[in-house]
Parts: sequence; C-alpha cells; structure tokens
Amino acid sequence: MARTLVFGHRGASAYAPQNTLPSFQLALDQQVDGIEFDVHLSSDGIPVVFHDFVLDHLTDGTGLIHEKSLADLKQLDAGGKFGAQFAGVRIPTLAEVFELVGDRVILNVEIKSRHQQASRLIGEVIHQFGLQSQVIVSSFDLDTLSLARQAMPDIAIGVLHEAILSDEHLKLIEAIRPQALHPYYQLLFHNTDYVTTYLNSAFQVNTWTVNDPAHAQKLQQLGVNAVMTDYPDLIRAALV
Repeated sequence: MARTLVFGHRGASAYAPQNTLPSFQLALDQQVDGIEFDVHLSSDGIPVVFHDFVLDHLTDGTGLIHEKSLADLKQLDAGGKFGAQFAGVRIPTLAEVFELVGDRVILNVEIKSRHQQASRLIGEVIHQFGLQSQVIVSSFDLDTLSLARQAMPDIAIGVLHEAILSDEHLKLIEAIRPQALHPYYQLLFHNTDYVTTYLNSAFQVNTWTVNDPAHAQKLQQLGVNAVMTDYPDLIRAALV
C-alpha cells in the first residue's frame, strides 16, 4: 500500500498563522509532501496568499481584501492575532511563497478570487517560476476552474467539494478535465459509492482537513492519495 501524502493545510496552521511564510516554513520543516494555500487578487492585480475575503478576522485591518492595494495589504499585521511571537508577520504574495518553497514540494493553489483575470494572473506567476509540474490549482467554484483550465492548460486542476457530486455537477467537471478531486474527508467515510467510483481511478483523491491521526490512517487504508492537515507532524508520523 502506497503511503498517503501529507499536505500542510495553509502551512502548518495549527502552530503558526495560516497562509504566512512562517507557517509554510514550519510545514517544510515538518517534512510535508505538499502545501495547500489560498490566493486572492489585490486591487492592483497582484496575487496574494490569504484565506478570507475580509481582513478583519486574521489581521489588524478591516474590509475586503480585493479592495486593498498590495501596498496597503503589506502594512497589515497578519500574525499578531495568532500569537504575540508572530506580530508583524505580513500577508505574502504568491511570488514570495514560490520564492520560499520553490519546487521542493507539491503546491496546492486554491483560487479564492472571483475576478475574471485571477486565473490568468496566477498562471503567469506559476509559469514565471517554472512550477507547472509542481502545482495543483483548485477551487470550489467551477466557473473559476473553467477559466483556470483555459489560462493554464498545462497545470493540474483539483475540484474541491463537500457534497456528493450530482450528475449535473459531473457534466460540468468533465468539461474542465481535472486531474484530481478534493472532497471533504467525511464523504469517504459515509459514501461507499464515492469510494468505489473514484478511489484508484484516473483521478487523484486528495482530502481535507484531516487532523485526527486515526482518520488519516483509515483514509490511507482506503487508498486516498493525499490528506491536507493543520498538523503535518502528527499526521505524517501516523502514516508510515
């Protein structure tokens, strides 16, 4: 049985502020196979790594991230709310994340932005760093993935979902030609049809967010390709 890969969910986000360079560095230190993170566009069209659509919960700023310029975003503290030792940590650009991580691990880029140019601008940065073979682009939004397929035909795509795929959904997915499905992990525990249809199929199946070592072990037994976790060290130790 092949070992299931471990992706740091927003880095090692149980131990450092999510989607920041310290979180990604810690995930690398914990020997992850991949890192998952989220990308928005600033108001001046720069891909930046951040989860929420609003700044209020994770930074000392307020308002919508897509309404702020990169210069404005770089003034915000994206670490102090997690812990005093991270005060002053900044929101990274996608380019800064690629500079840190390089081609050492798989990079799961979840597109959060709904801007029509998001896929093109994100794709340009991926190609600038020559990371096409290292990247999986994912989203819950099929329109976003359709644009990503057009802008990045040479890059793998993963379809995020937390419910069983309907026939209509499957038809839309087929047109996108994804390489991976990214289901919420509980789907695999409660839906035998999903397991028999998609595991060990042409799709990679990468699940989120798996923080219980026993759940990770069960998913490995099912044949899941990768699990995304806030605790890379604990989950990696459980999957041998």
